[in-house]
Amino acid sequence: MRCSEIIAAVEAAITTCPVGGVAAAAGTTGARDTWSVVEAGQLDLEAAPDRTCQVRLVTTPARSERNIPADRYQVELEILAYYQHTPDVHRRIGDDWEHLAQALEGIPLTEADLHQLSLRPLSVLVSERAVITGVTCVVEYRLTAGV
Repeated sequence: MRCSEIIAAVEAAITTCPVGGVAAAAGTTGARDTWSVVEAGQLDLEAAPDRTCQVRLVTTPARSERNIPADRYQVELEILAYYQHTPDVHRRIGDDWEHLAQALEGIPLTEADLHQLSLRPLSVLVSERAVITGVTCVVEYRLTAGV
């Protein structure tokens, strides 16, 4: 497995993950009931559509210090989610991240070369136009042959 494949697996888990609850409170606009992923820097953070994620590389891949085999690597990603400011945004965030955590933590079950994936929550940032939250995702994997 390569770092680019890990990012692709994380993005696939996000886009296929169900949302946690209703799309938005009755009478509000801007909330979406599906996830989308955009490249970092593709959108203004506060102008992103509701339930938009970015997967960012935080550290470059490096040999894992926890395991002895030379083909074990570790990389750290940051997954940020953008929400439009709606009356029920904090409930939607809580419900959504329960679903997202389960989807992300399930990746090692389908990817044999991905050995461990752990999530650490980030703060919830609130501005006038948007709410931004996310997790740091640390992944330990086996680097495939042919590198």
